[in-house]
Order: sequence, then structure tokens, then C-alpha cells
Amino acid sequence: MENFNATNFLSWGIAGTLITGPVADLLLKNGYSALQAYRGSFLVASGLTLISLVLIVVFNIRENRNRKGKRCTE
Repeated sequence: MENFNATNFLSWGIAGTLITGPVADLLLKNGYSALQAYRGSFLVASGLTLISLVLIVVFNIRENRNRKGKRCTE
């Protein structure tokens, strides 16, 4: 992961270590420039953030529906 420094500010945690770092390394290894590797990693991180947001909204809606159903039956 010698090229991880190009994208280390995308995340300080596990996501940066396990996702954006390897994506950047893979892109750099395949001949992409550092800028292109950063953009690719940023898109992956953005996509992951969007997926997480959708999951939070869906689970929140489901939880609220379950709470309303429990109030009516009690």
C-alpha cells in the first residue's frame, strides 16, 4: 500500500484502509495517473456513502413503521 498517501484523507478509519487505499493502488498499478486514481477512489467512497445513506433511511422507515404497529396493538 505504498501509494495509499494519495487518498489517505478520504477516510481515517477502516474504509480508507480497506476500500479507498486498495482502489487507488490498483488504479495506479494499472497505469492511471495519481489524479485519476484519486478520482476513482473518491467516486468509490462517494458511492459507499450514498449506499449507507439509503440503508439508514430504509431501516429508519422500517423501524418507525414497526413502532407504530406496536402502539396500536398494545
